[in-house]
Amino acid sequence: MNITFTKNEFRALLDLVCLGDWVMTAHDVEAEQDKSNHEELVQKIYSHAKEFGFDNLIMHDEDEDTYSESIEFEESGVGGFLEAFEEKNFWESLIANLAERDFLQEIEPGSFSGMSLEDKFEIIGRHEEKWAEEFSRHGIDNLRR
Repeated sequence: MNITFTKNEFRALLDLVCLGDWVMTAHDVEAEQDKSNHEELVQKIYSHAKEFGFDNLIMHDEDEDTYSESIEFEESGVGGFLEAFEEKNFWESLIANLAERDFLQEIEPGSFSGMSLEDKFEIIGRHEEKWAEEFSRHGIDNLRR
């Protein structure tokens, strides 16, 4: 099978590959699971950057025979996508975790298994709305231990 890309399509593909690779590996301290198939695919796609005139965005390390994003690539817009993703993910995760904590503190011990899914979602949703409003108004300024 052959897939052909225009220059613009390949540029968008570079962004998507970078973003996907970031999501999969950015917080890894050590390999949590085998990602070699994904890493090989990233390298394969990056290896074609020069053919499309993007050798300024993807660097090739001749000694290691590996490809990586250049500073210019990170500053070309993909960094903005990453920042927006991480910002939104931070707030959504924080709100969801606090809402779940508040839900578990609110319900009677032992009543969790007897609750309908709708009731659980309603209570958690109420707590999510409360935290979303709090963070919308004050950010993290009022969080205290």
